[in-house]
Amino acid sequence: MRGRALSSNATATDIYPQRGASQPMQSRILPYLLTLPSLLLAAVVIFWPVWDLVQISTHNVNRFGQLRDFSGLANFAALAADPDFVAALWRTGLWTVLVVGGALLLSIPVAIILNTDFYGRGIARVIIMLPWAVSLTMTAVVWRWALNGESGMLNSALMKLGIISQNIQWLASAETAFPMQVLIGILVTVPFIHHHDLPRRPVLDPRRPL
Repeated sequence: MRGRALSSNATATDIYPQRGASQPMQSRILPYLLTLPSLLLAAVVIFWPVWDLVQISTHNVNRFGQLRDFSGLANFAALAADPDFVAALWRTGLWTVLVVGGALLLSIPVAIILNTDFYGRGIARVIIMLPWAVSLTMTAVVWRWALNGESGMLNSALMKLGIISQNIQWLASAETAFPMQVLIGILVTVPFIHHHDLPRRPVLDPRRPL
C-alpha cells in the first residue's frame, strides 16, 4: 500500500526527469565549443570581404587599388546619378524575376515527373542534376560555344530543322543576348530547386517529449 501511495503521488518529472537536467554544465557547453572553430572560420570568410567592400566603397581608391582619403557616401551618390547604373540595375532586377519565375514554373512539373516510377528515372535525374555538378566556368564555355554565330550548335540545329535560313549572332546584340542569358539562367537554376524525393510526413511519438 505504501508503494502504491508513493507511486500515485509521484509526478511526471520524478518518473521522467527532464532531458538535460542531470547533465553537467560541461557536457552541455561541449557541442558549442566543438562548433566554435567552424563558426569563426565561416564568420571570417563571410564578414571579412564585406568589411573590405565597405572600406573600398567609402574611400577614394587610386589606380593601384590603394585606399586614400575617406569619401563617405560620395561614391554611392555618383553611382546613383550614373544612367548606366540605373539601366543595369533595372536589367538585373528583370533578369532575376524572369529566372526565378521561370525556374519555379519549370522545376515543379519536372520534380513531379521525376518522383514517379518510370524506366530510366535514375538517368533522367542525373541529366537534370548535371548543370549543378558542372562548374560555372565550364557551363559558360559550353554555352558560349553553343551560341557561336558561325559554328554554334544552336544555329546548326535550327538550320537543319528549317527554322532559320542563315546564322544568327546570338551574343552580338542585347535583343538576342538577354533572352539567351535568361534561358541559360533558368536551366542552371532548375537543379537547385528540384528535390529528389517528396518530403515525408513527420511521425510524432507521444511517449517522447517535444
